[in-house]
Amino acid sequence: MNSIEAKFVELHPRSKPLADKANDLFAQGVTHVSRQMSPYPVYMERGLGPLKWDVDANEYID
Repeated sequence: MNSIEAKFVELHPRSKPLADKANDLFAQGVTHVSRQMSPYPVYMERGLGPLKWDVDANEYID
């Protein structure tokens, strides 16, 4: 695993089991463009205005 991928895994530990579960439910594990994310997609938990947060409490500007 390269250092960028390792950092991603470190910052998104709760997304991995969700991705594994989604792979059992949906084609390629997701229903939108995040299926292109590697090693697995990030799962959003909430949003407010232009901001959204993933299940690991990382904040994003949308």
